[in-house]
Amino acid sequence: MSYDVTVNLNGTSFGVRFKPSWSIARLKAEIARKRNVSAVGLKIIFAGQELPDTMTLGNCQMNHSVIHAVISLDATYDGNKTATQAANLTNVTLTQDDAEDGGSPQSGRQSYFYVYCKTCKRLTQGKLRCRCSSCKEGSFVLTQGPNCWEDVLTKARMPGRCESSGNCQCTTAEFYFKCGEHRDSDEQAPLSMLKSNIRNIPCITCSSETA
Repeated sequence: MSYDVTVNLNGTSFGVRFKPSWSIARLKAEIARKRNVSAVGLKIIFAGQELPDTMTLGNCQMNHSVIHAVISLDATYDGNKTATQAANLTNVTLTQDDAEDGGSPQSGRQSYFYVYCKTCKRLTQGKLRCRCSSCKEGSFVLTQGPNCWEDVLTKARMPGRCESSGNCQCTTAEFYFKCGEHRDSDEQAPLSMLKSNIRNIPCITCSSETA
């Protein structure tokens, strides 16, 4: 089974088909082949995180997503030594405020965001993404991930570094939401009060634990 991803590199976008078993290093090699560039020094940035070469694409949840490929200017850069950031936006859980417990639920089930999609005209699962608060490029690496809705809804609250080819020096991010069911880049309004029942709390009416 193969999946599709859109890659942004040096201001141009192109499609790449990949298999979930591929590593990030294998994806870099495919990007390098398609664009006739060297895979050495190539960084892959997705959802606020620089992905290490050893990571498997099946664990990244990037099907039908946009990723950013950046050519590092650091001659000593080694993708094998890239530390996995705690800023992975594909499985982050947001609380209503900083005082709430933001830890992972014991059930191990994934938390989902919900949006009202103007294209689908209905409630859908959403994707949380980040970009540079200055140049708006998605090639932004977070220093740490958001913990609460205020982190996400307040512009320039979360720190990081912009890796855009335009030499942007901005160090703060802004977040936005997309519909998880189609490729369109339209931003959608998040429904912060609507959450999956990842803690298996029974309904007071029917006692069901259905999410």
